[in-house]
Amino acid sequence: MTNYKFYDLGVVCGRFGHEQLGHVSLFDTCMSLCKRTLILVGSAQESKTLRNPFRVETRIDVIRETYPGFSEDVLMVRGINDHTNEYDITSDWGKFVKSEVEYHRHKFANLMVYGNDEFRSKWFAPEDLVGTAEQPILLFMECMVG
Repeated sequence: MTNYKFYDLGVVCGRFGHEQLGHVSLFDTCMSLCKRTLILVGSAQESKTLRNPFRVETRIDVIRETYPGFSEDVLMVRGINDHTNEYDITSDWGKFVKSEVEYHRHKFANLMVYGNDEFRSKWFAPEDLVGTAEQPILLFMECMVG
């Protein structure tokens, strides 16, 4: 059986304030579809707040501990600061995310994996996603709420 991956580079971006099963579902989906995965841990400059209680290093360590044995080439986990503020959901944020992905991986993603929050569609201008597929995932907690 071959281990074929549909995409070269997939990206998951979120705060991941505390890792939960929905986050793991996002990561697993991305890793199953992509040769390489970049997880961007947002609000990296924030800690000890209600929305961001843990330091970015702690959040990154928890994710890395969930996936031991994966090389940096296969799974890269990096922090990303807020562009303006943690509620910025404009296409300027999307351009900032795109530039960070290109900085870390020298190209933009072939696939963006994210929870199906309605606001995520506002992250990117359509021209910034040319050649990039999107994979929204219905997360367990969203099922419980909706």
